[in-house]
Amino acid sequence: MKDVSIKMPKQLEFQFMKSTFAERWRNIWVVDFEYSNIGGSLVPSSVAIKNISPHLKEQQTKFTCFRDKNGKFIKPTENPFEDGYEGKHSGGPFYVNSLDLFVGYTWEAESTVFEELGWDHPMHIIDMYVEIKNFWNGYSNKFKSHSLRDVVDHLGIEHNYLPEDKSNLRQRLGNDTIDWSSTEERKNVERYNIEDVEVTAKLFQYWQPIMTNFDRSEQFETGYWEQALSRGLDADIVGQIDRKGYPIDVAAWDATMRALPDIKQAVIEKAHASSNCFPGGAFSNERFRALLEDKNLISYFPRTVSGKIKTDQEALRTYEDIEEIKLIKEALYIKNATKLNDLPIDRRDNRAKTNFWIFGAKTGRATPSTSKHILNMAGCFRPFVRATDEASLVTIDYEQQEFGIAAKLSEDPEMLKAYWSKDPYLTLGKQAGVIPQDAEGKDHPKRAVFKTVCLMTQYGAGAASMASNMKGSIEEAEMALQHHQRVFHIFWQNQEKVMDKFLMDSRLILSDGFNLKIEPGSTFREFGNHRGYSENTLRNWPIQSSGCQIMRKALQRLYRRECSLPIGIMHDEFIFENIMVIDEDFHQHQIDKWTTEIVEAANDIIGMPLKTEAKVIKPGERFPVKHEKDKELFKLFAEIAGFNV
Repeated sequence: MKDVSIKMPKQLEFQFMKSTFAERWRNIWVVDFEYSNIGGSLVPSSVAIKNISPHLKEQQTKFTCFRDKNGKFIKPTENPFEDGYEGKHSGGPFYVNSLDLFVGYTWEAESTVFEELGWDHPMHIIDMYVEIKNFWNGYSNKFKSHSLRDVVDHLGIEHNYLPEDKSNLRQRLGNDTIDWSSTEERKNVERYNIEDVEVTAKLFQYWQPIMTNFDRSEQFETGYWEQALSRGLDADIVGQIDRKGYPIDVAAWDATMRALPDIKQAVIEKAHASSNCFPGGAFSNERFRALLEDKNLISYFPRTVSGKIKTDQEALRTYEDIEEIKLIKEALYIKNATKLNDLPIDRRDNRAKTNFWIFGAKTGRATPSTSKHILNMAGCFRPFVRATDEASLVTIDYEQQEFGIAAKLSEDPEMLKAYWSKDPYLTLGKQAGVIPQDAEGKDHPKRAVFKTVCLMTQYGAGAASMASNMKGSIEEAEMALQHHQRVFHIFWQNQEKVMDKFLMDSRLILSDGFNLKIEPGSTFREFGNHRGYSENTLRNWPIQSSGCQIMRKALQRLYRRECSLPIGIMHDEFIFENIMVIDEDFHQHQIDKWTTEIVEAANDIIGMPLKTEAKVIKPGERFPVKHEKDKELFKLFAEIAGFNV
């Protein structure tokens, strides 16, 4: 096993290696914006730019403030750099040509400011935040956080931040409480903004020779820097999506927030009546544990690193098909009223806008806040998204995405046959000899059993938890699981190969370089027990991560072919906005264009297209919900708050 740890040189100097990645570029622009973002209304405050091209005789750092003494935003138009550059202006103070490289930290956030300012986006980007996360993905407690300051502190990179910069000054920049009339305050903002750029430049300087050496090794199939540039483009595209936002029924939302205390009480009472987990209105962990034991879920339910049962939204979502857990999930979400007030609605256009934080999870999945991304909130809040009168909303999602990916990665012929059938779950029952070959429709009593087995196998669940989910006996679940293992035996053999490869290489990696590692010297048991991973999690990592890679590829295809980008993404789902026109054929043509790129993205990554389904939400209609319980809760909101469903 290779030790991929990095040793920090004692002194950092801005000296690039010869014949390196850096020398490919005429300009290397390190960029950092400061901005406020209140309720989704983003207002840029300043930008610091440093050109660290090795071709320059002297490196340049420039600072531009976007606020006047009254705090009013003033859009910059001048180019603060000296003349002598040729090519395409961004609309801002730098160039965005094919020979210009941009470097940032959390570029998704920088991209949102480009979008807000209406500047042309760069063609080539390195996001050091994404690169740091990917390099150590799977390592425990490598950094206090992935903030720029914590990362450079850990790596030993010198900086001149003041103690109050991280909290006080940064917070005041974010909530727009800077006193712009104060000369001292303005100087502090300038110093802090420039320091961010200087430190990011040092981090890139630190990174560049190390990765150039890796680039020359067998570590990367297509070259590290090409992969890094692709990840930078991913971050930029998602930043553009961040600023589109979901159209919100603000009248209904505001009414709901005013009635929140009464709504909260009603929802908690409803959840307690079903689960007995809210005695006196307070959630009881002991009673929740008893509920899980009663449902035979105690051994399978997600846990923290320390072994405690998780009760966050993501953990509860895994088993939300169980009515009691579904209601607990909604009640816990609504119970925390402060989170609901965090929904970032930009009142300039009545759209909810938030960062999706691509590559946030260890699988590469985006991790938008459950309190700020409305489609990642409890399902009962989805209907607050309502199509405008001028445009429809179009959702395009991959049908049975993980099932299809698993079938292709394993090359299991029976699993592939099931995936390409009209109904994979019904087909599995037929393959197992349990369901008659002439059976049709989703109402067959055994179909639900095989659907549960197919879905929960992906998460490594056992027969007991499957039985609870399908409201059947353990014996029935065990029999269905045995059928799954027998019919899809090549898939199961492949799962063992995944584990063998991980234990041999201490690493799982996708074709685009995104990876999961185990720390040098760690045993699998240490990895599993102390990192919150199980064998089943690792077996499923290539499947989930490939799904994330497919989504990233789809976004790049849409972007490069100048199709309109979605206004949101959610796991395996894309949400588009389609301006209504008189010609319905044109309307459908747009949907077909999106679908083609999304389908082909899967073919690019796994060598097989995936099935998709497109649904249209007509102008003025609400975003649909999947569960009947969510519909009931939304109606409860409307009844108490006094708005029309």
